[in-house]
Amino acid sequence: MLEILSCGLIILTLGLFMLIINGFTLWLSGWIAENWLDVGYSIDGFLAGSTWWAYLSITSPFLALVVTGDED
Repeated sequence: MLEILSCGLIILTLGLFMLIINGFTLWLSGWIAENWLDVGYSIDGFLAGSTWWAYLSITSPFLALVVTGDED
């Protein structure tokens, strides 16, 4: 939904605005988990959320290969 609403900014920045959107949503999910759900999951700010999102986006395809064992 956020990607659709900010489509103009995503096109204008050649996709780099997706880093901001994904970092914000990861930080927001950590804030909700910590303050509303009392879960031991927290992100300490926007920069940490953006860094964690970048790490997840790089490692996810490799972890999917290991878990599924699909090497096509």
